[in-house]
Amino acid sequence: MINHRELMFEATSGQDRGTRRCFAAIRKLAPEMPDEILRQRLMLMLLYGLSAGASMEAAFADQAMWRHLWGHPSAQANLADTMAGIIVAPISDETHDLIGSRA
Repeated sequence: MINHRELMFEATSGQDRGTRRCFAAIRKLAPEMPDEILRQRLMLMLLYGLSAGASMEAAFADQAMWRHLWGHPSAQANLADTMAGIIVAPISDETHDLIGSRA
């Protein structure tokens, strides 16, 4: 996903309808956010979720290594919270200045 993004999207063409619907719903809930920032945050959230999912899978193979993260009952709910936080975090003044926008 990180090194061969286009190949990944080519291989999964048409299989990402659910993700696209979720992204569209998020866009409707955040109309005040500049498009450039929301697009970046959606991509960051996707990368974060895929990375977290990979570590969750690794925990099945090596439970001792990941017990301090995925061994806690709150881990999956907290993952969802942090993914939402990527979207709803305030936009810093610096970021606004860099995109030339004040929402």
